[in-house]
Order: sequence, then structure tokens, then C-alpha cells
Amino acid sequence: MLKGQSAAKRKKIQKNRREARPFMALLFASITLAMATLVGASSSPQIEQLGQMAIHRSAHKATALSDGRALITGGRNTAGIVIADAEIFDPNTGESSAAASMATARVDHTATLLKDGRVLITGGSNATGTLNSAEIFDPSTGTFSAVSGSMNMARARHTATLLSSGKVLIAGGDVTPTLVDPNGTDVTGTAEIFDPSAGTFGDLVLLQRSRSGHTATLFSNDTVWLAGGGNNAIESFDASAGAF
Repeated sequence: MLKGQSAAKRKKIQKNRREARPFMALLFASITLAMATLVGASSSPQIEQLGQMAIHRSAHKATALSDGRALITGGRNTAGIVIADAEIFDPNTGESSAAASMATARVDHTATLLKDGRVLITGGSNATGTLNSAEIFDPSTGTFSAVSGSMNMARARHTATLLSSGKVLIAGGDVTPTLVDPNGTDVTGTAEIFDPSAGTFGDLVLLQRSRSGHTATLFSNDTVWLAGGGNNAIESFDASAGAF
């Protein structure tokens, strides 16, 4: 009796397996398709050419504007000449149109988007040497205007970081770079703050280390970390205290 039941049980199991095969095959196919879809979706990002700049340039700056376009300023042309030319690139059309030129030709400058949508251009260098001048681009007029006050120190390869207050922290940089020998420089260990509402630069603040070609990272607690720039040191700027 028990032997008969065992045989019947085995037949039932075999029948269930046969009936389940189509379902399992469908399930396997569905899983395979889903995995293939995920793999396809997570494949390497594709880089597409959006368009071309109006001018060949290098060591320039490109700043995203509030309306989604990009302001491209300065740099060197193919002849190695530092230029004042600016243009605006529209990623929606892939076209770049000439903007008014900057007041001063610059390379290794900074271009920082301000809270009101304007762009602050500071420092850099050209054939005359390092620059302490600054100018502001107004997208509503498409023109640059000189900032009445100059930086306390001429700088190139520095950083300019927008703080939550709307002011801009300008730190480090090369003081006397030459276009012939970029390494023949004096590096500054100072910083200063630009106030857009007043159009002025504040007093110099000392860094812990001199640096140029460094990075400046703004954190949510309104501190700015400066890293590297000829050394491996990291230091932070506390905007509330106004010191490093």
C-alpha cells in the first residue's frame, strides 16, 4: 500500500514538473529581458557634439547662466595670443553667438555666476602680466562693465567661490606668472572677498598655505575647503568667522 502511494506521488510530482516547464521558461525569459533592459539602460553615457564655439580657444572659462546658456570668456587663440573675446553658447540650438568683448584680455581668470544672474570675472594674466582688475557680465544687456574697485592683489590661477551671502571668496593664485614659463611664479597665500552690492573687494585675509591651481569646494554649512595647489594641504574658510 505504501509502495503504491509512493509511485503515485512520484507520478504526480513529474506531472507538476511538466506543467510548470512552460511557466518557468516564460519567467526565465522575462527575467533575461529585464536584465538586458537594465544593462542597456546603465551602459556608458554617450558624449555628443552639441555644436562649435565661434572661436578656437584654450585655458578659457565657461560659466552656466541662469537661462541655461553658457558664457565663454577669454583664453588663448590658436596663435597663443590671450584674447578678450566672449561668446554665448545655446545648448538647445547648438549655436554659439559672439558677445561683447571683455574690457581686458585674460587667461587663467575666474568667471563666477552671481546670485542676481550676472557673472563676475576676476584676475588672470595677459602679455602685460598678472591682472588685479575685475569686470561683470550682464546677460540682460550682453555687455561687460568694469568693476570700479580692483582686487587688493593681482592673481591668476586662483579660485572664486560664491558664498551663501552672495559675496565671492577669492583665494590664492599666481602673483607674477609669465606666459613663457608658467612655473616661474610667485604664489600668494592671501584671499579677499568681493561684495557685489557694493562693488568692492574687502581686506586681505591670510591663508594657512600659499597655493595656486588649487580647488575650492563650498559645503552646505558655508565653509569652503581649499585643497592642493603646489602642496597636499587642505584648509577651510569659515564664512561666518571670515577666516581660514
